[in-house]
Amino acid sequence: MTSDLAHTVTELFTRGLSDGVRQHCTSLLLNAVAAAIGACRDEPVEALLTIGRSHGGEETRCLVPGRRERLDPVHAALVTGFATRLHDFDDEHLATMARPGAVVLGAALGALSDCRLSGAQVLDAIALGAESQIRIASAMAPWHGDAGWDPAATAGPLGAAVTAGLLWELSALELANAIAIASSMTLGHREAFGTTVAPLHAGKAAANGVFAAALARRGFTGSLASLEGPRGFFRVLSPSAETDRVTADFGKRWDVLDTVIKIYPCEIVSYPAVKAGERLSSQLAGRQPHEARIYCHPAVLEFAGEMTPRTMLAAQVSTAHGVSAALIDGAVGLEQYEDARVNAPDVRALRGSTTLIADEDFTPDSAVVEACMADGTILRDAVTKADGVLTSPLPEHDLNERVTMLVERAWSGHGRDVIDAVRNLSAASSCSRLATAISGGAHEHS
Repeated sequence: MTSDLAHTVTELFTRGLSDGVRQHCTSLLLNAVAAAIGACRDEPVEALLTIGRSHGGEETRCLVPGRRERLDPVHAALVTGFATRLHDFDDEHLATMARPGAVVLGAALGALSDCRLSGAQVLDAIALGAESQIRIASAMAPWHGDAGWDPAATAGPLGAAVTAGLLWELSALELANAIAIASSMTLGHREAFGTTVAPLHAGKAAANGVFAAALARRGFTGSLASLEGPRGFFRVLSPSAETDRVTADFGKRWDVLDTVIKIYPCEIVSYPAVKAGERLSSQLAGRQPHEARIYCHPAVLEFAGEMTPRTMLAAQVSTAHGVSAALIDGAVGLEQYEDARVNAPDVRALRGSTTLIADEDFTPDSAVVEACMADGTILRDAVTKADGVLTSPLPEHDLNERVTMLVERAWSGHGRDVIDAVRNLSAASSCSRLATAISGGAHEHS
């Protein structure tokens, strides 16, 4: 299986992917780049940059979105993956909880300084790394996640190794070894959610994949049965894995097309309730509820049941916070998850009187929110699957607005440059325009 996966992605990369796959992955890349730029000045990113400059290698040619500094490939991947994931505004494959955008963007930028491929080839490498990550996670779903692993982190290094290996034009055998090496670099449990370790999962997955590809490039080897062997990746991490999912119909069926760009900066299980809170807010006419009740699928309590968040990261796993902010502010975006808003007296008061009520009759994409007023009036809104909160793609215009907002947080006036560079990548002969846009024009790609 390890060799089959490497040969399959190498062959597909040589042939080139369809316009449909490239178009979808262009949107994922655009959102991921913007998310990374939007977080590039945040304190945890600054800390990782300091570590990268202090402890990184001498080959400091690699881009970090939104920054003028260059890092070595491994630390550039680490910082990029982390920054992309930090605000929880990246993307997610719903069936597996994989977060391919942050991981493969980090891997791509870690390998890009030593890459002479066309824009279309770079997109293909990103798509194939994302697809590999999702398929490996899919083979382990749902047992793997239920056991406490973070699939974005455990499958991520393998997808990152595919992206970096393709950009470095590894042979099929070298790529198989990169996948094998990456399979011994898995990490990440869900107890970390709500802390800075959660986005670090994406950063480390990207960095480990780049490191694995670099080792394979220089002759390191791993077991070519690393995925399927009796003591290998699947047997250790998910004994009930359906391993046939990894390569079945690869190239004919694309699981990456089921990856959605997040519309709120929080755990995706919170979306139906947050959406109901936004809609209900219009009925409140500026009044604040005395109490709120949220009826939802049990997964909401498991993944986003934090009731007393004090930080942005903790609020990302708090459906109670998202709904409280929605009811009061009428709309939920990055501002509602900043520390100041998380700790604002009005939000804290309503959040403190909010109740989560799990009900097996609800699906993960449905919820009901009730706003109880001081006069005894109860206002109610329900979101069902028909509302498309989880599965509807973000329209191009809305994505462009999101990108502009995120990029402008770091660099005023550069949003259009980033949008144009990414959207035109598939037709570009090189990645020089992309590199210039990502770095704000401070450097040209060498």
